[in-house]
Amino acid sequence: MNEPPGGCCPVVALLVKAEDPGEPILKDIAERLGEQLRTVARFGKTITYNDLAALVDLDMDDPLDATELAGGIRAVSLSEHGFGRPLLSTLVVGLKTRRPGKGFFRLAQQLGRHDGFDDGTFFAHELRRVHEHWHSSSRAGVCSESENRRCGSE
Repeated sequence: MNEPPGGCCPVVALLVKAEDPGEPILKDIAERLGEQLRTVARFGKTITYNDLAALVDLDMDDPLDATELAGGIRAVSLSEHGFGRPLLSTLVVGLKTRRPGKGFFRLAQQLGRHDGFDDGTFFAHELRRVHEHWHSSSRAGVCSESENRRCGSE
């Protein structure tokens, strides 16, 4: 399988692009992002901000689209936290840094998941938790976010 531009991960080619961009924006974006991120997690991968944006028909060169992506990723994180699951947004990384942006770490601190002292250690731990959770959930039969169930929560 060919790697996408940016060399993120081969799983991107398996993900489905959004069909109906006319749906309510933030909820729609958050749901679509959550679906994409669960797929990335099941494959044990990460994905760049640009590649994730492209999968939900957003352009990171457009400031409004970039803001929409950030809001959608935050909504996914808040939802996952509410269900007691690891933060799926851990999977979204910068092309050069291969780590999430500062907003991810700030939100993790606000949610009481990160003490703020060692971002690298927290990232590695949370990434492992996300991959383990969604890999084991996929074997058990994953529910969708819209079903509003715990879906193999810890």
